[in-house]
Amino acid sequence: MGRMLSFLFVFLFCMSVTLAITPHTVTFTGNLESDFVSDEWVYSDSSTDSAWGAFDELYKLYLTWDSLTLYLGVDGKRVENETIDIWLAGGGSSNVVNLQTVTLNKRFTTTSWHPEWAIHDDNTMVTLAGLYADGEFTWFDCSLGSLTTYSNKSGILEVAIPWGYLGLTPNHKLQCAVTISGPLWGGCDAIPAQNPEPNGDGEADELSNWLQIQVADSNGIPLVGISPSGIQSVPVELSSFQAD
Repeated sequence: MGRMLSFLFVFLFCMSVTLAITPHTVTFTGNLESDFVSDEWVYSDSSTDSAWGAFDELYKLYLTWDSLTLYLGVDGKRVENETIDIWLAGGGSSNVVNLQTVTLNKRFTTTSWHPEWAIHDDNTMVTLAGLYADGEFTWFDCSLGSLTTYSNKSGILEVAIPWGYLGLTPNHKLQCAVTISGPLWGGCDAIPAQNPEPNGDGEADELSNWLQIQVADSNGIPLVGISPSGIQSVPVELSSFQAD
């Protein structure tokens, strides 16, 4: 009987360190596999679909939250002048469709999706920009303590965003996409996979697919007891890690 209880304890302990439900507070170290747990790895992208080859690729997206903060982790590879951008929406009033003037003239457009925020990681700092309907936005300089971030400038990015920045609404559904690109160019790779994938030819690329998950209850309070692995691609695309 004692052995059975010991086995059960070990089994439950192992499950607890590999699976997590919200709330989960993440401390950034730059090691995504230890900072996040398995079901917070919400999307796996092809390692060979970048238009610019193996040195500009997105691999994985991690996501979770606690009562105060949204945590995001991006695993990829990039050369010196490329940037990673995380685009977020959900509950705001944005009608932005032309993203070319948002961050270093990224040549992105979107007609079916209207992102409200951009987290921009270049070679100097990680910043959070609000887009909103009039196309104007305010930069939040992470080096001044507005956000908690980690970036090794070669493809690993972790960002903690207070919910107060994003403005949770009742039954809030968070939407996000990730791109990697260079100044004055369309992207060379994206999460989730796009149809077609960004080709990095200098022309505008359409962001038509995004990821979505409900993060707040009917009172606008961050949900507890949720596995982030329940995230969905919108529209659902069969190449996604969590596609139905």
